[in-house]
Amino acid sequence: LTMARIEREIRQSGEGRPAAWDGIGYRALSYARAIAFPVGFWNSKTDPLIDVMKVRQFATPFDRRLSRIFLLSGYAFLIVVMVTAFQLGAW
Repeated sequence: LTMARIEREIRQSGEGRPAAWDGIGYRALSYARAIAFPVGFWNSKTDPLIDVMKVRQFATPFDRRLSRIFLLSGYAFLIVVMVTAFQLGAW
């Protein structure tokens, strides 16, 4: 949803794709991280796989909300899996 619109706007502005590689959905996670987190330790300007500043330039407030929801739901899923595995004795 957000990723396609951002890439389309970047292409229309005459620039290339901000992510050259999409290994197993890594691009979606990279876009979400680039949009949701402020530039700094968790979101480096010099990320070798994605142009963080270019993605942030074309992101809207709605994109920021979506990326935060996407990341939070992923983290919540991991927590549920770890708690369940611990309770079942898999850990």
